[in-house]
Amino acid sequence: MHQEFYVVVLQEGGGNPKPAQRFGKAAFLIWAAKLKQKSGAEIHAVYEACGFGFGLQRSLTGLGIACHVVCPQKLDEQNKRVKTDGLDAKALCLKLDRYVEGNRGALALVRVPTEEEEHLNNRPRKRHGYKTPNQCFLQT
Repeated sequence: MHQEFYVVVLQEGGGNPKPAQRFGKAAFLIWAAKLKQKSGAEIHAVYEACGFGFGLQRSLTGLGIACHVVCPQKLDEQNKRVKTDGLDAKALCLKLDRYVEGNRGALALVRVPTEEEEHLNNRPRKRHGYKTPNQCFLQT
């Protein structure tokens, strides 16, 4: 369980994804803002929907980053039975690359509710044990 950090993979300009990095939540948003400001390019992000809600999506969208939220899924396509946050983030990054290039079937997007809808839906379901989503950024 990772309540204090995100695991992030960055892919730039159609190249290979870079190794996974770990960021504290506040440091991650600072890094994302600097990335957007420095590059000036269109930036896309993706993460799996989870029990932490959609605040991250709203924060990234506020920074001018196109943030997609997808259904949780099995990301071990080669069935190696090895699961790490870095491998999951890389797999999401590769799917995001295909999605941005026009393959709309590459990601199973979920609708992001309004803050009010999210608040009403989460009240009865609050509990512990949710995992922090894996992140991926694609700079085009």
